[in-house]
Amino acid sequence: MQLKILPQGWLDGACLLYAMVNASKSLLAPDLGLFAYVGRYRMHERWKRIISITPSPVNYLDRTGSGLTLKPGVEQQVTDAFFEHVFALLNTHRQRFRVRRISGSTFRNKSDYSSVVVFAVKQEAQTACFSGADHWMVAVGREADALFLACSGAHHFLPYQEERDPATGHLYNNSMAVAQLQHIYDEAIYQVEIIR
Repeated sequence: MQLKILPQGWLDGACLLYAMVNASKSLLAPDLGLFAYVGRYRMHERWKRIISITPSPVNYLDRTGSGLTLKPGVEQQVTDAFFEHVFALLNTHRQRFRVRRISGSTFRNKSDYSSVVVFAVKQEAQTACFSGADHWMVAVGREADALFLACSGAHHFLPYQEERDPATGHLYNNSMAVAQLQHIYDEAIYQVEIIR
């Protein structure tokens, strides 16, 4: 099987950064294989620029985590600005991303997945692939009781499988019961959409 969802470790080792890139890939080119995507969208160049603006990049390299404290206040302003800057770097000459933080209740009630959502789960959350760790992922679709996720860590768990959400066409490799949304960081939810 040819991978189409960018797994963590292909460019570096940080779930937040991969969640952001997977969000842009879900919207721009869900069907492109990884090599074609990285080449066509010059991801190595963009990745270097993303790393250059990343707060606490050492934390990403030593697997400590994003280094962004998920609390309201100054840390939230830094996180918001970081999201805006990263998606500005991921813009193409034809398509622009709009990113905005949304509330937990807005996310819990979201049914339209023409946009995607980058969010962080707490270690108590259980997905189809794993539990027990804080982790950033991308919600790319939903059915009544489950969210479909593009997850950079899912390839660590076999059997690895990518499926397509029939409603949106987005690819996913993990899922999570909607009830698990009680175990997310409510200040770490970002809706991403393409504006033309």
